[in-house]
Amino acid sequence: MSLLDRLSSAFHYYTDFTLFDKNDHIFIDSNELYLQFDNICNIIHILYNKSDLSDFQIILKEDMHIKVFVLSYCVIRICHINIYNDKYIHIYEYIQNKNLSNLEHIYNIYYTNKYIIIVSKCIIPLITNNQINPLHKPNYIIIYYEMFLLINQLINDGYSHNDVRIDNIGYDPILDKYVLFDFDKFNLSKSNNDLYTLNKSIQYYILK
Repeated sequence: MSLLDRLSSAFHYYTDFTLFDKNDHIFIDSNELYLQFDNICNIIHILYNKSDLSDFQIILKEDMHIKVFVLSYCVIRICHINIYNDKYIHIYEYIQNKNLSNLEHIYNIYYTNKYIIIVSKCIIPLITNNQINPLHKPNYIIIYYEMFLLINQLINDGYSHNDVRIDNIGYDPILDKYVLFDFDKFNLSKSNNDLYTLNKSIQYYILK
């Protein structure tokens, strides 16, 4: 089964639609778009998912305008091209250009005639099913310190993440770094609320 077929099966499991059924999320509605998707997915599978031949599970998450597919070794985000150009292009250009070690690493961004496909590095999420992930015991002191430096860097560059919580932080065992992801509320502003939100979420999971 190709990666595109596996993405479609995962999409159907979570939404009751395949990628080839008419829906308001992701609809591959032409042969040209199918060929674009299939070619990109094959490249992604080889380059970023290590050609994983196991029966790996694909997890589907939903941001406001983006569908997120979590694979074994990479994460795929799919967004309609108009929404991407209107809301996200400057964010992902910033993330790619700065390449900050505590921000999710973007491998590549692919364009089709209808959707944008964003591929990033897969890390260990700190929270799964509203519980601390048993795969990694968080060091809250280091998390706070690394996120404090990151938040200040973002502010200096004129940005705010606007949702810095333990739920949106993962651990990269290769870099030994805590990594912030989920950019749906990321925008051009100098909000000082990120540190407060982070501290509040840390206290919640410490006391939980």
